[in-house]
Amino acid sequence: MMILIVGRPDSGKSLKAEELAMDMSADDKRIYLATMIPYGEEGVIRVTKHKKLREGKGFVTVERTRDVGALSDVYGYINGVKASEATVLLECMANLCANVMFNDNDNDCKRLSEDDTLRYVVNDILMLKDKVKNLIVVTNEFISEDDFDHDTLSYINVMNRINRALARESDRIYDITEGTWKIYENDQEHDNCIFDVFKDTDAAL
Repeated sequence: MMILIVGRPDSGKSLKAEELAMDMSADDKRIYLATMIPYGEEGVIRVTKHKKLREGKGFVTVERTRDVGALSDVYGYINGVKASEATVLLECMANLCANVMFNDNDNDCKRLSEDDTLRYVVNDILMLKDKVKNLIVVTNEFISEDDFDHDTLSYINVMNRINRALARESDRIYDITEGTWKIYENDQEHDNCIFDVFKDTDAAL
């Protein structure tokens, strides 16, 4: 089962994701897949905050900044937890997208196109989905503003396209973009409601 949780920063989506992971996992078989590269003091503070939130909740933490689809292949068993039997919480899509698009693993910081980023990230997530018992993906909703630079606008556009593509592949979507939780089953209703802001983007791979 795949669940997509979407909201704006500091909306409570991370806490909701952790609650769902605990409800869905058996025998404490839950993995927290952290994708953030903690740049500077703010990044360290954010990582510390999330670690504190999940204290005592039975998560095994794995840090992968990209290529998350290889989780089972690389790790197999993680502290006694078999990835294929686990509920995996991926936190979060915004970081994963940025890591791939701006390719921090390369010395020249090569920038991928929107189309290449879309294909890379969505295919990676779908690969992960097929290898684990349950997958919960936390993602951000972004709205463009006139004063954003070209790279930021391009990043927001591809994030919106990724969200639409993942929405189509998810069994359930939790949305808190308007301050209250709304739940959508995968019956196409969400394509007209939850992602109206993305209606002019092309999510085709």
